[in-house]
Amino acid sequence: MASAEEDRDLVDLADAPLIPADTRPVRGLLGTFFQGFAPLRTAGSFATSDALRPAVVFALLTAVPLAFLQGVLAWPHRIRFTHTFHFYRTVPSTNQELVWDILQAGGLGCLVTLGTHALLTVSFVHLSHAYGHRRTGSESTPARAALRAALYRAWLASMLAGQGLLAKALPWAVPESIQAAVRGLVPPLTLVPALLLFLSLRGAARHSCGCGPFASFTVVTVPFILMGLLTFLLTGEPDGTGLLDPWLPDPPAEAR
Repeated sequence: MASAEEDRDLVDLADAPLIPADTRPVRGLLGTFFQGFAPLRTAGSFATSDALRPAVVFALLTAVPLAFLQGVLAWPHRIRFTHTFHFYRTVPSTNQELVWDILQAGGLGCLVTLGTHALLTVSFVHLSHAYGHRRTGSESTPARAALRAALYRAWLASMLAGQGLLAKALPWAVPESIQAAVRGLVPPLTLVPALLLFLSLRGAARHSCGCGPFASFTVVTVPFILMGLLTFLLTGEPDGTGLLDPWLPDPPAEAR
């Protein structure tokens, strides 16, 4: 439990901005999405309500489609994405085979992204329950606030690492003349969503769940490590020797 000295830097929950999706699950979608880019400002927002249904709806409407798209861009067998939103078929395929390939790739994206984020969520909620305490004025228990935070920021999980949506979509979106330069920028750029997710959960642990200054880092760092380990076990990234390797395509030449 946090001491009085530890609580001096906590934000006043009365001043924490409300999460738009809590009251308007669909109409508040964009406002809630953009809150993900302000992790410090919204650190106490997850304790302003104990409602889980809006957070689940938000995750279904954002994290699931993005995870599916990440898989489609990262792991198709029959199509290759090139530049300026062009693509071509790598092998002769019927439309039915192409649709199945896209569904399989998107399914792998959902399995890897949502599966690893689920592990992060379970461990984050458990540790927040163990090390947090219900703050004065909070509408939520530490565990529930932690779960709300993980659900509202689940969309960031699809952006992480070298197979993430950001790493795959950026080179595909630009002209071929600058594609090599953009690929060089991808590694540092993929750190941005990772940092946003870490800061969001750390802020939630500290200000919404009532964890102490040191504990708030611990309850986020451990889940991040577990998520990274599971990603490696599943995909073998970056060398492709994971459990899902039989279902993953060979990497393109420029990625080797």
